[in-house]
Amino acid sequence: ASQKNIDGILQPIIEEKRFFYHISSRTLFQMESEDDINSIKVGRYKFRLEAFNWANEKLINCIGKNLEWIVVDEIGLLELNGEGLHSSVKKLLSSTLNEKLIFVVRESLLQKVLDYYKIDNYETMKLQYNSF
Repeated sequence: ASQKNIDGILQPIIEEKRFFYHISSRTLFQMESEDDINSIKVGRYKFRLEAFNWANEKLINCIGKNLEWIVVDEIGLLELNGEGLHSSVKKLLSSTLNEKLIFVVRESLLQKVLDYYKIDNYETMKLQYNSF
């Protein structure tokens, strides 16, 4: 199957470390930071600002590429505070025409995300993650 019509960012965990994965270039960017400089703290995690800058750029570059699907994994508390992937999510919502956006959102935050980004035309899909 051809995957030329999909792009975006996923957040896999590899060897217990979190990464951004850019779909079309198949590149990984480590999210977690060892220090407090140029990092953002979320709960017990420290994430590199550089990683979010990279992911935002990859997502914004999806605009105008005639894609069918654009994936954003994930929208959470950072984005609800105007941080993380917020800038690219705002641009995608205001710039995309024919593309379908797939936003990964925890169920507990779904209504807050819908309200915050003023999303009223959507479908939900429930995904269940199993630990192996």
